Amino acid sequence: MTLPERIPTSVPELTVLIAATPDRERYQIADRLAAQIRDQARAFALYEEAERDVLHGEECERLRRELAAALSAAQAELRKAEGLIARLSSPQVFDIEYAEGTSADDLLHMVINAHRATRIAVTLQKTIA
Repeated sequence: MTLPERIPTSVPELTVLIAATPDRERYQIADRLAAQIRDQARAFALYEEAERDVLHGEECERLRRELAAALSAAQAELRKAEGLIARLSSPQVFDIEYAEGTSADDLLHMVINAHRATRIAVTLQKTIA
């Protein structure tokens, strides 16, 4: 990436530049900023503040992706549990505890409710991100 002629000296603009620059090239921004404003301590303070903002944003994005994956996995596992309960109570398998027991009905009800809650959580998470 080619850096701009003048490196921004405001933290918000510097944050945007750092975020758009590949990791291995970011050190050039600090060096160029120090040469541009002729105050190495101030340049590195500006750079560090902007870099903290970038790293915080990157961590938030990583955690959001992990949350989306976890919710998706939970949804898939609950769907699988619903199917397994249905198979256990089916005429082909007919596990007596699942086919005729009231606890199995309660279990299925709880799993269905958990699946519904997870679907809602996935939808809500998408509105936040």
